Amino acid sequence: MPQRTNNGFGLVRRGLAPALALAFTLALALMFMAESAQAASLSSSRADRRAARNEAKTQAEEVPLTPETFSHKLVLDGQAGSVLSFTLPEAVHKGLELTTFQDLCVFDADGTPVPFQLRAPQGTNQRLEVEKELPYFMWQPEKPGAGTPGTMDIEINAKGGIVRIKGQTDDLAKPGPVSYLLDMQAFFDAASSPVSRGGLAFADDDLRERAIKVLLAGDEPFMVSVTMKTSADLDSWTSIGRPQMLVRTRQGDVTLERDTLVLPGTAKRYLLLQFADSDVPIFSFAARAVFDKTTHEVRETIVPGTLSENKRQIGYTLPGRFPVTAIGFDLAQAEMMAVRLSGADDPEKPYAQRASGFIYRLERDGVTVTGEPFPVTQSNRYWRLSAAGDIPFAAAPGMRVYWQPRELLFLARGKGPWTLAFGRQTAVQASALPMLGQSDVQTAREIASPPTDTGATTPAVAKKEESREWVLWAVLILAVVFLSGVTVWLVRSMKK
Repeated sequence: MPQRTNNGFGLVRRGLAPALALAFTLALALMFMAESAQAASLSSSRADRRAARNEAKTQAEEVPLTPETFSHKLVLDGQAGSVLSFTLPEAVHKGLELTTFQDLCVFDADGTPVPFQLRAPQGTNQRLEVEKELPYFMWQPEKPGAGTPGTMDIEINAKGGIVRIKGQTDDLAKPGPVSYLLDMQAFFDAASSPVSRGGLAFADDDLRERAIKVLLAGDEPFMVSVTMKTSADLDSWTSIGRPQMLVRTRQGDVTLERDTLVLPGTAKRYLLLQFADSDVPIFSFAARAVFDKTTHEVRETIVPGTLSENKRQIGYTLPGRFPVTAIGFDLAQAEMMAVRLSGADDPEKPYAQRASGFIYRLERDGVTVTGEPFPVTQSNRYWRLSAAGDIPFAAAPGMRVYWQPRELLFLARGKGPWTLAFGRQTAVQASALPMLGQSDVQTAREIASPPTDTGATTPAVAKKEESREWVLWAVLILAVVFLSGVTVWLVRSMKK
């Protein structure tokens, strides 16, 4: 039987296995060390960023406030020594960097900060009066105390309007109680909700007063009690409110009149005013509604959207920091989608849902019908519109942002003009000015528009991650090359 020889191949086989095992072990060790070093580098870089931010904040707190420590400025003028009011324009909101709108300050002509305060705009009271003259009919039953009229006594048209009271003549001024039947439908139509004037809608919540105004004839004094009853069908009558007084009296040469009756909210179409005495000189009746609404200035900014690859998400980035109150979407074509609206201040962090519902654009009898804006209370800069179902968006609609500009109040101290500087990474603690009404302040005016750049830049945080990553990869590649060389040297040594 032939003997097996111990040739070079056997030596190579016996020596190569430990060499490869050693090389593989060293490679794993180096890779583990590289990953550990990279994790330590990331942790260190995060700490560096925090330290850099804290350092920048500390430096900003230590550096005196000047217009040059902000990115932009706007020159304002007004009466020295007074409190001036200035509504921030869109250009200023675009230059703000903090969600709290606190990265601004006001300086006098010498560069010294002056007391200031930023507040939500004060509302403006809008008043609307709707008055409608009413058709009325006098009614006196043949038998005193007969009560109220019914459908047997009244003739109406196809729309329910009163035409006449049957069996009545023009000679109705009999002594004693007398009633007046009023048809309120024309008034209800005129004062229905919402009532619009100049683009401003008044709703039921804005209704402050409803009344019946009695136009009186003659000049003789009188005093009479009036009771109200109401009905929806002219058969069933219900008393509403308490008895009220109509009065005309004289004090010397002055005549005083109370000619208005409060109209309760439970009044229906038909109203019966029962006068205790027929001697009141009635000329006509009118119903009046008074609406009172507090309005705020609302501005709009259109933001284009970016459609995702799967067309189920649309991203939007606001051009600055805006006090957002509502968000709508301008659809260019027929559409109806269930959606979710989310917002964030950092696009790299999770978005929080702010609203959900439907966006739509429909054509109905030649009229375009669109959905209402979503009311929101968060002033995020980054927004995302997501389809609630599996159907993708046909296109990215423009996002219409509704926002209320902030009002700046500042004491015009020192010499003017004054500079509004804004845009930086650290907040400025504003002054606590007392509560001031619009009559206590005067309006500041812009001298230079639009805002100009100061040349200041936001302190940048040093980023060392990229260089450290290159160093780690270079070390790892050199280690692999070294191990490869060791392996080749071992193989050659074993062949000898």
